[in-house]
Amino acid sequence: MSDETMNATAVSPSFGKRLVDLYRNLGPRIFATALLSVIVIVVIAAPLFAPHDPIVQNLMLSRRPPAWLGGSWDYPLGTDAFGRDLLSRLIYGGRISLFVALIAATISMVIGTLLGLLAGWFEGRTGAFILGLADVKFSLPFYVVAVSMAATIGPGMQNLIILLAIWGWPNYARTVAVVSAQTRRLDYIAASRMQGAGTARLILTHILPRCLSVVVIIWSGMVGSYILVESALSFIGLGVQVPTFSWGSMLSSAQSELRRAWWIAIFPGAVLTTVIVCVFLTGDLLRDHLDPSAKR
Repeated sequence: MSDETMNATAVSPSFGKRLVDLYRNLGPRIFATALLSVIVIVVIAAPLFAPHDPIVQNLMLSRRPPAWLGGSWDYPLGTDAFGRDLLSRLIYGGRISLFVALIAATISMVIGTLLGLLAGWFEGRTGAFILGLADVKFSLPFYVVAVSMAATIGPGMQNLIILLAIWGWPNYARTVAVVSAQTRRLDYIAASRMQGAGTARLILTHILPRCLSVVVIIWSGMVGSYILVESALSFIGLGVQVPTFSWGSMLSSAQSELRRAWWIAIFPGAVLTTVIVCVFLTGDLLRDHLDPSAKR
């Protein structure tokens, strides 16, 4: 046997093991990211992919089963109690669930990052006041606050976004404040200040870039959490209101249909679970890319 053959034989098991380890670490997360991208594209371009109008009722087609269980391929996932196409409603309902989660998470990210930068830079009374407000949030049960807010100003998509945005900013503020305070003490910050750099410039050019990776990681996790929270609140009637519908409100309206038409509840629940898992796996992949120290 030649030396080249022996070297190839010696190297190949190690190379194959590295490929297997790479697949185990990244394969499921890359697949989840790709699947999430497809779902987002389909939801955004809902008029192109939805086969029917999601709000048009036809009682003659009430509770039609999925196509593979004896239904029609015109309604692949079947119909609900009012004869509306379930696939079309899933696609359009995803618009609301994703819109609420993305907008609320982004607003809370902007507010929390700004307050966290201020709390880390001004560590005296300003920082203590901001972090004190964050501690108040962490001491309150979310669903009690949500019910109280719904009773005071009423349910609805706009109020739900406001609630989630206000509720989420402390998650960013506390982490950003720590990074900001640590960076503020570094020697190059002091050198930049001696050269005449102002506070705003130091925060925007030196401190904020160091916070971006952790902020993006928190944001990805918050999006997944907010999708779940929006669905839970819509399920109990505190989220979006008719005629607007989301995956959570679809689950709520399907409670009484489990015995007669199980698919009306199973498919929204399956899609909701799949999207949440994909969001968290994508956030995990993003964390490993942006924060090498967190890699397993």
